[in-house]
Amino acid sequence: MRHPRARLTRTALARATTVVAMGGLAISAATAGMAVAASAGTIPDSAQMSELRLAAAKAPVLLVRGDFGLRELRKPLLDSTGVRSATWESAAHARPAIVTTADAPHAALPPPITWNEISSLETQHQQKTKWTLMGGITGLALGALIYGLSDDTAATGEIPEGAGWLFGLPPVGAMTGFVAGSLVGKRTIYPQPSQENP
Repeated sequence: MRHPRARLTRTALARATTVVAMGGLAISAATAGMAVAASAGTIPDSAQMSELRLAAAKAPVLLVRGDFGLRELRKPLLDSTGVRSATWESAAHARPAIVTTADAPHAALPPPITWNEISSLETQHQQKTKWTLMGGITGLALGALIYGLSDDTAATGEIPEGAGWLFGLPPVGAMTGFVAGSLVGKRTIYPQPSQENP
């Protein structure tokens, strides 16, 4: 029979090990959280802010990513408080009805997306139209080439076997071009690639 003190020591050792392990996990999680917050939430200085404003003004769409998901902003406004859209302000001041009284409530402006919520900013110059046209023309050229090389020995009234390629490849090329045009033209402007942690 084992001594009762030995059983107590093993139980105490198991509890102490659990407490130390949980404390280590808590410290690791807190350190990781501070590192993420420090890298993602820094407010750009005046030179960086000027570059960000210039890049955002040139792009038709600014993609803002964070814990909230993804937001597409048109006419973005950037300052030290965060990022917001000029269209938010115009929507808040729009006339809600044909006739309004002076004491009618106005829609509240949504708050800007603060810098500590933002993980990245990307400019987007989508080229969907250009790539759709290029894909459609390429598909038409390939379809015409395959149609020209196909066997034209079909009997009268039958559809030649190359006609499927002639009529099928242009839409496939246009759809492929549309998808490719949606994906190209994105550039990360915040945090700048040199600032990102490995």
